[in-house]
Amino acid sequence: MRSVHERLREAMNSRRPVHFDVSIPGVTAYSGFLLGLGPEWLLLHYLNDFRLDGYRLLRVSDIERLRSRHSQKTFERIYREEGITDKVGPPPYPVSCENLPAALQDLKTAGKNVIVRAEHPDDDIFFIGSLSRIGKKKVSGRYFDATGKWETEDTKIPYDCITCVDIECEYVRVFSKYTHH
Repeated sequence: MRSVHERLREAMNSRRPVHFDVSIPGVTAYSGFLLGLGPEWLLLHYLNDFRLDGYRLLRVSDIERLRSRHSQKTFERIYREEGITDKVGPPPYPVSCENLPAALQDLKTAGKNVIVRAEHPDDDIFFIGSLSRIGKKKVSGRYFDATGKWETEDTKIPYDCITCVDIECEYVRVFSKYTHH
């Protein structure tokens, strides 16, 4: 039986969409086109229904199973005929999948706002904002609240609790235009 890593690499090389279940409470599954695969993290061009919505860095260890949909050929035809497949591509700047600090450093260098999620029943974190420091064990950054106001001090998030990083998604792009100090 092939490992999850082998099956992910095969999907990435074939440029076919992937669908997988994750072991994170409250999150059931992800769909998209796999663009990068490292030892612990992957980069997904994220599909929300029939729409590409930015990119997601996800932990490989959270994948419970890759789905083999009976409807796979139908979905692939829809993506192709709706022009979705033609729009699949990397972010406009490099994002490493080698490890989380390297990926976060790439995002900090790009200077874009991101969402960092720690989806745990005991410690649910939703950080939206800019990254300011990539440390050995945690990332620091300044976030904005639900009114669009930037916080005055950095928030620190330990790497070991991060489950997902959203990049270039519509939520971040739109909300970022309406922030204030």
